[in-house]
Amino acid sequence: MHAGHRQAALFQPPPAYMDGDDYVYTHGIPAPSYLTPHTNPLDPHAVNPKVLADQRRIHVRRLYDLLQLMLLRRDARRAARCLKLLMNAPEWRPVELWKLGLEVASMSETETLAPLRYLQYIARKRTVLDAMEETNSVIASFPYRHNPQLHTYLGLLTLYLGTLTAAPDTPDTPGPSLHVPMNVVACVPDSVRRTAQLHFENAVKVAEKYTDLQNYAFRHRMRMQEQRLAKLTRLAKTHREQMWRSMRDSGWVFGDVEAPMETIATHATHPSQASPSSQNEAGSDSEDEMRLPLASYFSLESEVESGFDSVSPPPFDGVPEGPDAPPTETRAMTPEVDHDTLPPTPPADLRTLPSLQIASVQWSLHVSKLYLDLLAQAAAHAPRVVRRGDKRRP
Repeated sequence: MHAGHRQAALFQPPPAYMDGDDYVYTHGIPAPSYLTPHTNPLDPHAVNPKVLADQRRIHVRRLYDLLQLMLLRRDARRAARCLKLLMNAPEWRPVELWKLGLEVASMSETETLAPLRYLQYIARKRTVLDAMEETNSVIASFPYRHNPQLHTYLGLLTLYLGTLTAAPDTPDTPGPSLHVPMNVVACVPDSVRRTAQLHFENAVKVAEKYTDLQNYAFRHRMRMQEQRLAKLTRLAKTHREQMWRSMRDSGWVFGDVEAPMETIATHATHPSQASPSSQNEAGSDSEDEMRLPLASYFSLESEVESGFDSVSPPPFDGVPEGPDAPPTETRAMTPEVDHDTLPPTPPADLRTLPSLQIASVQWSLHVSKLYLDLLAQAAAHAPRVVRRGDKRRP
């Protein structure tokens, strides 16, 4: 069995399957009910430790892990027993375990292994070929051609296909694994090395441009967010000032508790200019302890005509919090600001904004540079082929 396939399959949950109603069910970490559908195999509820409260589910989960361990240890007898129990379990379907059945059957020494090896080779190569064809179909179009991860995947797939063709598996010497890059590079032919090297070089070449594009989009979003916050701050300040002016004009905010109409009466042009009816109304209102606000005092524009200009109101030192509040406790008035003199918010400098570190791009660069170094070393130590017309010795 392939070494990389064995290492990758260890302690991994089995794939999800589809029933007749196109619902996805999970096996290794099941739902609280076997009939509960999951549209996403990586559902956060599926990894809840309380889900595995059933002893049978725990047993099935560990039985699958034990089967993987027996395959790694090449223990055919125990692996066959684990596979038989899994095949008889109602939570599993036989069509999903046929690859594991091939692995168990290939460990038998009495039967011929050629047909089984061929089926394993086809099962591995067909999936890789499908992935490689899908990647090649989109790698030349925008925006996929600027994605370094796709170029790295294409280089890895090229090397893996080269290892399957150059070094087929045998019972004693399994094929190379991508977990050991030195073995992969050493066993592939020169044509595969050159093709993989081209893909890795493209990944390194487009990584910087891809990072710059992502950083530009990230910084643009940060700048737009700062401008929106600055605009909301100015609107909130304007609304607060207009609200304060409306409450003050309507007489809801008083400078003195004993004289609630002092706010309007003291700022009139002259007491004699007021009409007798207005003086009587002012006298009747002054007898009340508090004047109720108008229905629209929360509006942005006041409907009460006061004796002073609302654009340039007189300064107030402070307003008591209430009738029972001590005179020493005051609340400062919101300062009036001319919005025409406010400088516009300058756009944030792109250099001062934080840069976005993309982990997938860093991984792609690391893997591409690692394989490029290994390919260069393999090309340097490879034996030189002398043509017939070349008189120089190797």
